[in-house]
Amino acid sequence: MWQCRGSTGFLITNGKILQYFHSFVHPPLRRVAGEATVLSTRCLSSACYDYSMHKKQLYFLLVLIVAGVIIFFTQKYYQPKAYAEMRVTEIELAGETINARMAETPADQERGLMGVASLDDDEGMIFTFPKPINTKFWNKGMLMPFDLVWVANGRVLGIERNIPLPADVPKIYESPAHVNGVIELSAGWADRHGVRVGDLISGL
Repeated sequence: MWQCRGSTGFLITNGKILQYFHSFVHPPLRRVAGEATVLSTRCLSSACYDYSMHKKQLYFLLVLIVAGVIIFFTQKYYQPKAYAEMRVTEIELAGETINARMAETPADQERGLMGVASLDDDEGMIFTFPKPINTKFWNKGMLMPFDLVWVANGRVLGIERNIPLPADVPKIYESPAHVNGVIELSAGWADRHGVRVGDLISGL
């Protein structure tokens, strides 16, 4: 579909110029001197352009924008955050307050504490799952030994104590049953604070 904007043209009928006009938007269909309808119009301005092509360009641009937004949020979701960039939440276990970094995305949970050299006694990391699952953790990439606490329904379900640095083949630790959370703490934390199976965990 062609349109003209801000152009100059002529109304032509039977090869004769019947009316001169200026600044039309759509080719006008009207009667001149009450008898002849416009059979054709001619744009005399470079302002004429092909709107169908323009629509295709706009559609292509829209597709690029949508694709860019999808890629941005996908990378953000699957790109792990640095430990210091993770959100912090306070949880309480065995009467102690822990400032736990939250591994919220699949990428964050896959990375966990890999690359972290040490934790203070009041620091840790928490993994939460939308529904109870049977899951596995390992010590791949760990730079320090650590404790792992399995959590189900807000209580301690099991404890893995003093998980060592990885050997040539990382060791895998499987949850004793379905869990909806896991807490990683510095090595020996559970023994130092007397953590037992069945202890309540608040703040989850």
